[in-house]
Amino acid sequence: HQSSLLGRSVNSVVSTRSREPSGAVVPLPMSHQTSARSMQLGSVQDESFGESHNGPRQLSPLEPGAAIPVVCLHVEDDAMLQLTLGMRLFADQTRTSVVVASNGEEAIAEVERRATNGEPPIDLVLMDNQMPRMGGTEATARLRTLGFGGVIIGMTGDPSGSPDRIQFEKAGLTRCVDKTPQGLEVVEDEITRLLECNQRR
Repeated sequence: HQSSLLGRSVNSVVSTRSREPSGAVVPLPMSHQTSARSMQLGSVQDESFGESHNGPRQLSPLEPGAAIPVVCLHVEDDAMLQLTLGMRLFADQTRTSVVVASNGEEAIAEVERRATNGEPPIDLVLMDNQMPRMGGTEATARLRTLGFGGVIIGMTGDPSGSPDRIQFEKAGLTRCVDKTPQGLEVVEDEITRLLECNQRR
């Protein structure tokens, strides 16, 4: 399910910037030919992007002494969207600490794992709908049944008013947005709101 995000060049979607050692801010170039092995998200090299993996991948660990970031679980099976959305939404480690899951089963396992081992709980789940093994509708409903009270934002390519999207929205989403730049802005605003809540703790 290719979204409208991929209908534009990656350069037009990704607005993340990188800092040179001198402190000057320069654009971070992106292309469809970018090698995952030379790509870094924050300070952590992602060696497995585009390759099969057996569970969620931790992309940006919490740095000691940093402000409390929003803990995000990005549930998306499309490898290109994992990269482009991750660079847009989760590259700033002072704002977010993110784990990526490729389907609903992995997402539920990650939430349950954190609940049992004392790790910081998930603040926000960014959930795709159409995924293998377990889609977003079932995963969202099961997370709510398990007592997950955090924010779940559905980000889907399903057309507004379609049966799949209606079921997705009714499964327990906090909000459902399109895979468009406007949808990304909604997610960014929610991350900012949660970050402010964390700072007031």
